[in-house]
Amino acid sequence: CSIRRPLTPSRSPRDIVNVGGTGFSTNGGTFSNKVPETFFKKTEDQAVIDQFQEMVNWAYGQSQFSDAAKSEFASVADGWVVAYAAANDLIVVTHEQFAPDARRKIPIPNVCIEFDVEYVNTFEMLRTLGEKFVRSTKRRSKGSRASRA
Repeated sequence: CSIRRPLTPSRSPRDIVNVGGTGFSTNGGTFSNKVPETFFKKTEDQAVIDQFQEMVNWAYGQSQFSDAAKSEFASVADGWVVAYAAANDLIVVTHEQFAPDARRKIPIPNVCIEFDVEYVNTFEMLRTLGEKFVRSTKRRSKGSRASRA
């Protein structure tokens, strides 16, 4: 299965189906048709599956997390993302923060730290890549496309 989870936090990678290489859909409908097939990575590799299973076993062994948090972790894509990164020596980008006292959710950084997977937030990633956002000095006219939306 492919990790494709841009819109809803409750979707597992197994919930999502490729649609002709031009987009993807879930049981809830079709999404982007402009994302190239190479944008998504497969989790079918045995090393990724093994990592994910180890992470789920770790999660269920932690008394700190609620049963609901453990169940959610085992059924959403977060663990698959970290497992894929672990198996392929990649860096995870997340908005979540390490939360040593978390109970109701298993934060991605907590899993990354436990399994020695590097993680950064979006701003750190952009800084590392040297990306800059520059505000345009041009004014949009009232009839422009952006003002009609």
